[in-house]
Amino acid sequence: MEGKLEEKQVAILIDGDNVSHKYIENIIREAEQEGNIKIRRLYGSVSNLSTKAWYSDMPLWGITPMLQIDYIAGKGKSVADQALTIDAMEMIYTTHVDVVFLISSDSDFTNLVYKLREHEIKVIGMGETKTKMALVRACDEFRLLDVIYGRNESLEKENANENEDPVDIPSIDTVIQIICDYAVDEWKNLSVVGNYLRQQIPGFDSRNYGYEKLKLLVERYKDRIDIKDEQPRPGLPTVCYIKLKKAPPRNTQKHAVH
Repeated sequence: MEGKLEEKQVAILIDGDNVSHKYIENIIREAEQEGNIKIRRLYGSVSNLSTKAWYSDMPLWGITPMLQIDYIAGKGKSVADQALTIDAMEMIYTTHVDVVFLISSDSDFTNLVYKLREHEIKVIGMGETKTKMALVRACDEFRLLDVIYGRNESLEKENANENEDPVDIPSIDTVIQIICDYAVDEWKNLSVVGNYLRQQIPGFDSRNYGYEKLKLLVERYKDRIDIKDEQPRPGLPTVCYIKLKKAPPRNTQKHAVH
């Protein structure tokens, strides 16, 4: 039908050696919010314990296993990463995909993310707080699975001690100050504010602070922020706007001296 918005096509690429299978339902639910899930693939070494833990979940969630063997002992993870990268690059030219969910905490995929974005593919990363900031900053959005959905022990610990640049989650006071500074002079669309926060704080998500939606977080600070909802026209959803609350004027009247 003319004028109908085309549903976005989504690909999920999972680094099975690096991410726990316990997050699978959360990953699928997040991806469904972006559009139609066209591709669901998991990459991993057949000898890796973390990947083996995914075996029973893959058929339940329609995930295609892209398993790799160790051609050289101890190099299975490298081979699996290469396979994921090659398939992602092929998708640029052979498959219509609008959004890629890259499920990994491995910063080796940073250059891949840059390349996908150069071809106007939105990249949403999902990993744990051990993820290096290089990968977090490269993605359009990055969602911290262990913060949003509870901490799960990783089966693979090899990167825990060598990560010199983990994700930094600033305090909620810092977040509110950024919002106030941005919306100091005029009403700002809350969705625009959310995009601005993700630019200023890589990996930002209101759920990192226990709020399902950004609006719920902002409403907690009504003493500092004004909020209003407007409907552009009948039949359309309301749009939320926020602005820094003006401080009450000071009483400068001088008392008469008797």
